[in-house]
Amino acid sequence: MSTTISVNKQNVKQFLESGKEKLFVIPEYQRPYAWTAAQVETLFEDLWEFASTTGGCNRNGTYFLGSIVSYENENNEQEIIDGQQRITSLFLLLRAIYNKLQKNIARVSCDK
Repeated sequence: MSTTISVNKQNVKQFLESGKEKLFVIPEYQRPYAWTAAQVETLFEDLWEFASTTGGCNRNGTYFLGSIVSYENENNEQEIIDGQQRITSLFLLLRAIYNKLQKNIARVSCDK
């Protein structure tokens, strides 16, 4: 039996949008989330530095987040095989931003 591997180079936006069609899952055999606050801070500071300089508004810079390896399982889900610490950290950041924006929207609409 032969195995076919296809490589799909995507930017972060494309990758995250693919989660609308196929859910991201981290298989049980993967190690638990283990990044320290320092590792998360390093990632966020690196992203901030990129966004505020090279890749900010109206710039065409690129940022290499690292390889993310996923596998489409029999349930049509994307199992994250490699990169789960980075992906989990990014989802936590995005969720925190979303929550903050929701609170600000609620506060502004209540002030009217």
